[in-house]
Amino acid sequence: MPADDIPLPATRDAFRVVVALALLAAPLWAPMLHLSGPTYQYEGTEVVADGDGIAYADESMADASRIPISDEIACSDLYDVRLCAFERLVADGVTVPTDWYRGSPDSTRGPSPDERYRYVMIDETVYETTYPANDSARNENGNYRIDLGLEAVESDDVLRAVSVRASHDDVPDAVAEAARHGSANASTSVTVPETPVRLEDDDGTERYYRVYSSGSSDDTPPMLGLVDWVLRYAAPLVGVALLAGVWSRVEVTYVGGG
Repeated sequence: MPADDIPLPATRDAFRVVVALALLAAPLWAPMLHLSGPTYQYEGTEVVADGDGIAYADESMADASRIPISDEIACSDLYDVRLCAFERLVADGVTVPTDWYRGSPDSTRGPSPDERYRYVMIDETVYETTYPANDSARNENGNYRIDLGLEAVESDDVLRAVSVRASHDDVPDAVAEAARHGSANASTSVTVPETPVRLEDDDGTERYYRVYSSGSSDDTPPMLGLVDWVLRYAAPLVGVALLAGVWSRVEVTYVGGG
């Protein structure tokens, strides 16, 4: 080997420093390799709107799952018994007064902009929540009392209104994939929208899928698990040793005035 090809000591030390810094940072970049750890599974099931309101296309989902179709549609999970009993009375025409008043008798908006839900599904009919002013119940200031009401609406319009596009920034890639293909895996847990995901076909057809977490598993091969452990815990120690070795060979010369 020619002498000119032999790296200079300074070059070798610089290379060691680079390697040492990379090893010290291994706990930061090793997780990005996803060598070990759990795999999170997500599944999607179709949601349809028809004469039976809004429902899962797979009828077994309604019986076996406690997953509500949407957090914006009350009683879509069949288990909120108290709430659904109340809304059923409202749907039957029972007047439910409140302690809220407004000056205009024509407005039907709610007293709060942040409603718990916008729609209710009772007996396969979808309703929108309303807050009509009662012109026969006025307070001393002349304001109208707000009552609680429900108004029947088209189920397909509601399904589109509560859905979120698969391409929306708030929809993780794993969720969009589960909506398109029925299932998806992710190396990290993701936040699943609590409402149907809307897919748009090339011909303009829209389809809706409720995505949910179906659990996680860890099938990491032992060798990959060992490599991941070494990178996370042993590599920084090796990096410190390399830096210490380089530092021990550094000569500091002080030139003072005098």
